[in-house]
Amino acid sequence: MADLKGLLSDLEHALDGNDLGLIASVRRTIADGHPETDAGAEAAYRLGLDALFLSRDLKAAEDYFRRAAKAKSPAWSPCARMSLGSVLMHAGKIQQAIFELRRIASASPPTILAIQAKGLLALAFHKNRQPKESEQARNECKAALRTMCDGSPLTPDGALAAWMLGMELKFDGDRSGARAALKRALDAELLPADAKASAERALKSL
Repeated sequence: MADLKGLLSDLEHALDGNDLGLIASVRRTIADGHPETDAGAEAAYRLGLDALFLSRDLKAAEDYFRRAAKAKSPAWSPCARMSLGSVLMHAGKIQQAIFELRRIASASPPTILAIQAKGLLALAFHKNRQPKESEQARNECKAALRTMCDGSPLTPDGALAAWMLGMELKFDGDRSGARAALKRALDAELLPADAKASAERALKSL
């Protein structure tokens, strides 16, 4: 088995040189040889992203995301499981998607990722013709968002939650609630650039 420290050094050099072929090759070696490590989980997760967005290979993406999720890495496995659920849903494997997404959505206290999983669960239930479950998941999503952005002052995750809540309320037609949530998210001055732009556009349209 190749030494992980040496492989990480090789990966750093490949990244510095922007050698996409070498980057993928080293990541495959790390994922295959060190599957239970954080580095192995990250490698599998990023290979899954490449398969999904560059190669458009859903089967390969599903395999890599599943491997990264199985690694039980606190840093990478939850993201991988979320991506796995999304890929499974896109592939029409709705029951499998629901199973994976539920594992993330049940996190307590709620995290941004868990709340996003609840949102995807609502969509998966809708696709599976389970309207009651879909509505329940969406209501749980909004309740968790309210809990997360309830503190003062807002944390970065709290600001994201306020933005997400504002977008949900806008979709529901609750203009005053959406306006208040979006304004709070923007006033915190903690949103990433893309979320900030989205919140500003949404606020102008209300």
